[in-house]
Amino acid sequence: MKKMSWQKKEEYVRKALSERFGVEFREREVPLRGTDKTYRFDSVSPDGSIVGEVKTYVSPTRSGRRPSAKIAHASEGCMFLMHAEGTKRRLLILTDRNFYTLYKNERQGQMAEADGIEIMLVEVE
Repeated sequence: MKKMSWQKKEEYVRKALSERFGVEFREREVPLRGTDKTYRFDSVSPDGSIVGEVKTYVSPTRSGRRPSAKIAHASEGCMFLMHAEGTKRRLLILTDRNFYTLYKNERQGQMAEADGIEIMLVEVE
């Protein structure tokens, strides 16, 4: 069976969010508070009140090594979420249960949640 591309996984997540929240989510540029810059988020509600960043990483289960680069990249997504202007809900959406569990237990995941970012699992096969 062919693996799903990260683009297809993001589409799947947008559809799942649309069903959950009752509005259509799209990829969109959002202004970043404190700068004159924008960032293209993976999932944004029409009014911009809900902004989500999708990470499709799969946590290695055989090597047992900590996926430092993946954790750092997910944390970078959280930094952009924290600065999304006009947003009421900030979502870091992870598509792999193992990586979701790992990231929530990492200090970076705990700090993101303390800063109001919801770490959400939307499993994609």
